[in-house]
Amino acid sequence: MLSWPLFVLCLLFLETQGRSTENILEKTLEDVERLRALVLELKDNVSNQDQRISDLLLSQTIDRARIKTLEDGYKTLISEKNCNPRVPSDDGIRKNRTRDAPRKFPSTDDIMYEVSATEKRETENVIAFYAYMSGDFVPGIKHTIPFDTVITNKGNGFHSSTGVFIAPGPGYYVFTWTVRMTHGSQHSLELVVNSSVKGASFMRTHDPEDQTITATAAVYVNQNDDVYIRTHGSYAYNAGNIRSDTYSRTSFAGWRLA
Repeated sequence: MLSWPLFVLCLLFLETQGRSTENILEKTLEDVERLRALVLELKDNVSNQDQRISDLLLSQTIDRARIKTLEDGYKTLISEKNCNPRVPSDDGIRKNRTRDAPRKFPSTDDIMYEVSATEKRETENVIAFYAYMSGDFVPGIKHTIPFDTVITNKGNGFHSSTGVFIAPGPGYYVFTWTVRMTHGSQHSLELVVNSSVKGASFMRTHDPEDQTITATAAVYVNQNDDVYIRTHGSYAYNAGNIRSDTYSRTSFAGWRLA
């Protein structure tokens, strides 16, 4: 049988061991939380880097297109300057040799001016827009999608207050819309010109993931026609959230073909 002092020592030992285990668990949980915060931070950094890379690739594409335009403009100018030169006779060459001025080639400034003027004429008739939703939205039936953040609006045809594009001029246009839905949602969306449906898309998401759908249509549009995206006018099962955030934008874009 244990003596009283030995019994007390055993109790103190067990209590100490229990506290030690509890301290170890608390420290482990703290380490797990720190690692979780670090993973989230790394995920945000990767997303930001992906966005920067996309922006750089777009800028590179635009620069290449401009360089190609400059090269084509230069070749055209040189071709026009050298087209059908007048060839004098031998007698004329001898008589005018001392009086003929040296041939003057166009300067770099002249070429840049001509190319810039050509680019200006080409872009004056450009009509293009791109807009996206600034946040989530839960629409009902026959509801216009509010693309309230405008990135591109050449021709000033898109109106962010209504989400409607009013065509500044007639022609064939390409329209494209991208919609992200949260899990457990379903929506049918329509491309509408005035009151006429010209295109449609449908998607039903399933738990536990969000999904994204993109659709495109090429249609003829008259000047001042209204073009917009709305939920289907008669599909009774439209339900759920349409999402738009920094990771995936619900967007609407269009441009007139040359």
